[in-house]
Amino acid sequence: MTDYYSILGLKKNASLQEIKLAYRKLSHKFHPDKNDGDEFFEARFKDISEAYETLSDIEKRTIYDTKLNNTNNNNQKEEEIKKKIEEEVKRKEKEIRKRYEEELKRKEEEIKQKYQTPEQRAAEEKEKKRKEDIIKKQVEQQRFLKEYDKCKKNLVQKKDKLNSLRKEINKIELEIPELEKNINDLYLRISNSSNYENGSFSNIDNLTDEEIKERIEFEIKYGIKRE
Repeated sequence: MTDYYSILGLKKNASLQEIKLAYRKLSHKFHPDKNDGDEFFEARFKDISEAYETLSDIEKRTIYDTKLNNTNNNNQKEEEIKKKIEEEVKRKEKEIRKRYEEELKRKEEEIKQKYQTPEQRAAEEKEKKRKEDIIKKQVEQQRFLKEYDKCKKNLVQKKDKLNSLRKEINKIELEIPELEKNINDLYLRISNSSNYENGSFSNIDNLTDEEIKERIEFEIKYGIKRE
């Protein structure tokens, strides 16, 4: 079925105004009188006029759209059926090829068994085993390579973690002397306090606010229990 929308270069939901503009533009371009009566332009102009006549009439356009949709639906169904048939043909071809190869292999084995000498059969079995051993070794090698890559990756991760811990340890070791110095300074300040005797504060009532604060911080930080 001829697609009038394509002839006019329009979408299927084109308005009447768009149809008229497209017709005027194309009819002017392809009019036979403007193209020396060339048969191609004459046939093209006829298609354009036919499309415009149908699409510019509401009743004719409605009937045409219905037929076009049915045609498109049928074409789509035909494509689906065609695709299913092609898939089925491919599947059957695959099955036939497989059966043929199996049958051919069986016939070859029968011929070999019938005409081969014991020495030839032994040599063939030996070659078959050799190939199987090669394949087995290749599979085993691939397994070892995968295991090797896994272990190597795990080793890199462990090394990265170890380096990170070493950096953290180094950082802490650098902080220790400063902390020890702070502890000694704080201990000396508390020892020199008039309210500190024999490792404890004698009378909290006589402490200044600053001394009370230092005492609390010191006791909390170093786990000193009050007497």
